[in-house]
Amino acid sequence: MESDSEEEFSTLVGLISCRSKKKRNRRMWVLPIVKERTEESLFHTLFNDAIKTDDEKFLNFVRMPKDSFYERLTLIKNQIAKHDTAMRRSIPPAEKLVITLR
Repeated sequence: MESDSEEEFSTLVGLISCRSKKKRNRRMWVLPIVKERTEESLFHTLFNDAIKTDDEKFLNFVRMPKDSFYERLTLIKNQIAKHDTAMRRSIPPAEKLVITLR
């Protein structure tokens, strides 16, 4: 009878040690698509490269003239700006405004 309880005890210890050694599948704090936002987003590829230089494309993309856009941006920049954190960079006010107008 003692040998059965010893066997059960050793099996139980073995199961517990296997569970503790099992690697957990951890979740990501920041998704890869969010990490690549600064290089591959529509705002950074299209707006910064082509549209800022061409007034007609700017008007078509943002649906307002450049002067009006930058005037509105200066008025609301402080209210919509956030700080960068250790986890991720904040979205710049100009990008937030473009997303809202789009």
